[in-house]
Amino acid sequence: MHNETTFNGWANRETWAAALHLSNDLALYDHVHDLAVDALAEARIELGDPTVDPDAIRRVGADAAALALNRCANRLADCVESWALDARDAALGGAPLPTTIVLMLDEIGSRWRVDWRAVAASYVDDAAELAFDV
Repeated sequence: MHNETTFNGWANRETWAAALHLSNDLALYDHVHDLAVDALAEARIELGDPTVDPDAIRRVGADAAALALNRCANRLADCVESWALDARDAALGGAPLPTTIVLMLDEIGSRWRVDWRAVAASYVDDAAELAFDV
């Protein structure tokens, strides 16, 4: 018997829910986009940023995008975990979170199942395409 674990083209339901919520709210989308741009900028500095040779730009661009993907995914996971802690604090009488974040956390459920690299990939790809367009 084959057990299908994908959900709407994503690794699982949790990854789909995270990607859906992050892309459907402008503030959340902009936040993740900024994480990707920052991660790519750091990777470009770390790897060197050629400005003349198109082949070198493509090579560094691919390496920077791969490095940025890992960084962006880790930062995104940390950010969502921070929101989850804030939600717990809000439930105990702390400052309330925006409704979009609360709904996202409820929809995701098991955050440990989210494939953060898959979620971050399109954001990093977009940032790399803009940065290394030749």
